[in-house]
Amino acid sequence: MPVLGNLYDATVETIPRPLAYSLKKGGASYPKFRQTIVKMGQRYHDAPVGEEKAIETAANDLSHCVMLCAAWAAVYYEMDRYFDRRMQRALAVNQELKQLHQKALRIFEEKDQVYDKVMQEIFSPALSGGNASQTADGAKD
Repeated sequence: MPVLGNLYDATVETIPRPLAYSLKKGGASYPKFRQTIVKMGQRYHDAPVGEEKAIETAANDLSHCVMLCAAWAAVYYEMDRYFDRRMQRALAVNQELKQLHQKALRIFEEKDQVYDKVMQEIFSPALSGGNASQTADGAKD
């Protein structure tokens, strides 16, 4: 599992790099976007800083936000998978319990049928007026 963790960490750290580079480079292309990025970057410094430093700061902060969002998405995905598997296991156990319950009901019904048959064989000759010794010997001597 540590190998997968390291691979995940490397992936999460690598994904925002192109975003930060694009933000730094794109800041020069679009004046409105550049103003927004500069304002965002200057908020993190007490003293006013140059545009390049502000753009770099904002780009790094945005890339960290992307990393955080990717991490949260991964956590959500894994938790969703975990709970889905857990729900499937619970449903399977529930289905198996229902099957066992049905089997137990069938066994009890069969037991009742056998009990009724045995009781009928025992008490049927006695109720018909026959002698118990007569039924035991088969015929009266």
